[in-house]
Amino acid sequence: MRVLIIVLLLTLITVNQHGSAVNGGDFTGDYSKLSGIIIPGFASTQLRAWSILDCPYSPLDFNPLDLVWLDTTKLLSAVNCWLKCMILDPYNQTDHPECRSRPDSGLSAITELDPGYITGPLSSVWKEWIKWCIEFGIEANAIIAVPYDWRLSPSKLEERDLYFHKLKLTFETALKLRGGPSLVFAHSLGNNVFRYFLEWLKLEIAPKHYFQWLDEHIHAYFAVGAPLLGSIETVKASLSGLSYGLPISEGTARLMFNSFASSIWMLPFSKNCRADNAYWKHFSGGSRHGHHMYHCEEQEFRSNFSGFPTNIINIEIPSIRRFDAYPSVAEVAEANLSSMECGLPTQLSFSAREISDGTFFKAIEDYDPDSKRLLYQLEKYHSDPILNPLTPWDRPPIKNVFCIYGLDSKTEVGYYFAPSGKPYPDNWIITDVIFEVEGSLFSRPLVLESLSYFIVLSSMASLIGGSWVAQVYKIDDSKHALMLPSRPPYTKLAGGLISKPPFVTLLKSGDLVEGNPGAASGDDTVPYNSLSFCKNWLGSKVNITRTPQMSNSVPSIIPLNFYQIPVFVVSRVIKYFILFPISGSDIILVCEPSMEGVHIFFILPKLGDEVILTLGVSILPQLQLKPEHDGSDVQVELNVEHHHGEDIVPNMTRSPRVKYITFYEDSESIPGKRTAVWELDKASHRNIVRHPVLMRELWLQMWHDIHPDAKSRFVTKAKRGPLRDEDCFWDYGKARCAWPEYCEYRYIFGDVHLGQSCRLKNSSADLPLHYL
Repeated sequence: MRVLIIVLLLTLITVNQHGSAVNGGDFTGDYSKLSGIIIPGFASTQLRAWSILDCPYSPLDFNPLDLVWLDTTKLLSAVNCWLKCMILDPYNQTDHPECRSRPDSGLSAITELDPGYITGPLSSVWKEWIKWCIEFGIEANAIIAVPYDWRLSPSKLEERDLYFHKLKLTFETALKLRGGPSLVFAHSLGNNVFRYFLEWLKLEIAPKHYFQWLDEHIHAYFAVGAPLLGSIETVKASLSGLSYGLPISEGTARLMFNSFASSIWMLPFSKNCRADNAYWKHFSGGSRHGHHMYHCEEQEFRSNFSGFPTNIINIEIPSIRRFDAYPSVAEVAEANLSSMECGLPTQLSFSAREISDGTFFKAIEDYDPDSKRLLYQLEKYHSDPILNPLTPWDRPPIKNVFCIYGLDSKTEVGYYFAPSGKPYPDNWIITDVIFEVEGSLFSRPLVLESLSYFIVLSSMASLIGGSWVAQVYKIDDSKHALMLPSRPPYTKLAGGLISKPPFVTLLKSGDLVEGNPGAASGDDTVPYNSLSFCKNWLGSKVNITRTPQMSNSVPSIIPLNFYQIPVFVVSRVIKYFILFPISGSDIILVCEPSMEGVHIFFILPKLGDEVILTLGVSILPQLQLKPEHDGSDVQVELNVEHHHGEDIVPNMTRSPRVKYITFYEDSESIPGKRTAVWELDKASHRNIVRHPVLMRELWLQMWHDIHPDAKSRFVTKAKRGPLRDEDCFWDYGKARCAWPEYCEYRYIFGDVHLGQSCRLKNSSADLPLHYL
């Protein structure tokens, strides 16, 4: 899983006031003294070299403190050297004999993985969060990053780096320095790290002081994109490799990923299977080091697929073994030339339980050399004396818990594998993928409805399961796949612009698959049932509110003749595009979708397999979708009945063209505690930490908790107006700045378009008071 990441936006403006009991638990201290602790996710922390490595045939060597993760220059020029600094021994998790890497420290370790003019924006992780904190006046010592070596298992993190001891000291130091508790934001794997810390803490603090320590040091926990039941994409990375966009082969990516013990940490597992509680065994006199029983409820065997939409793995096993699991190229060639019809392969299917308990890896042990190594690490997880992470979560014992995730994106939930006929590590291929898409399962990538305005470059297409598939985006940022009859040709260029491009004829939708799809789909990386498991933390009565994420008044496309075209250098590689023809012209605008809006560029000559954009038209300020709404489409249901173990599906209307955010809130079931679940339509797992709507809601919730005059347990959802100058924009339909009650036209030298001159009124300092 790609970066996948942890967050911690903390709080806000300096207000030397005391909170009432209405605001977050029973804390009545000075909320302006809150700290924010950011726990990053998988592959979201920089790693630096801690040794000297001479790289032959390359002018670039590795010296102490050189960037390893991520330095794309060295990756491209000396990939073998780079791998030595990245991989670990798959058994004892020690470094390569020739190179060691260690996590960087501080905020710079998590803002941009590969800083630079070109690579910086492409590898940005927490940079936008930090900018929001600065804009709202957060002091520098109030934001604390706690990076870690995301390659290691939790037990190794403590054994080698004393990470959890240091994390405990971080909370205690923040309390002493700032005078108040901390806010914890975790994204993706970072949530698993924080969960393990809470269990580890039970063995460090006397039981009677455990909850007191948590109340004093942690005010709220924001779990963003938490894979509470694991991530299915992990299986894909373990068997066939997942490059996450890096310029390395999938086989190389597989070798690297399977050397990390953290790969097991993210495996999918059943919600019906648990392990003995090692903590209580320890205090009752039991051994802390024995194997802990892994047992499943009867529901596991009565239901299909371990609570997931379908079987996660369907794999063909050869009926006759013709060569070792790690064959030579000659053996593979000889086997391919021999008669293969002597025995038909056997197809086996495996559920989440059968993956997490090792059944799957034992079944392919004779055919895959990584299975023994993965089984070894899997056993270490199951026998961990602190916590078996491959067991379902209980609600963390923290006063305020917010579970936040994206949904309704196309997400992979099952794979069909077959032997590839190639040697390890490329010995498996994916023959089919099962996706969940908004409550349905499809065996082939979904395709767009009949459209004629799309062109696909060959660099955008991949061979998946024998079919060419390309990914494109719609204007609403939703990602879709196109099934193509053949590999698309390179675009023919004339005079630097596309002339009479070959349009692709799109096919119909994929085949519907039977299974147990949820009410929605996941966030394009983690399936819905894993993300939404935190709904079990809500009580029997839940208040539900659904609001638009942003205003619908911004036009989706603005004609080109509205603009003078500024010329500037983009100089970066973009793979996925939306294409719009300009009426009466042979010019096609190539749009790169982003979380902030849509950038529009002309295509100029390409190099190699990628299209290099060096000249463009920027209409970002006008197309930017602003994170506000006027309250006209807010829906509320109070005291909705919720049964533990069942999903909550609100009976609310949806406009197909609007992206919503749905809030599930409970402040009654556990006295003095609050639990909330936020669902953001179409929010991508990897980009959610940069989502402007999420940052807005986090800030408003914390502002609400800060203020002594807050009259409700949660911030009001009735309306969302602009909070920053960037939230104001020009309304071309009315020829004025939108939100005139908050924004005004105020030109400042250097503004290049009307929207940039729309700014908050000077009288808008009390804007946050509207949300109490």
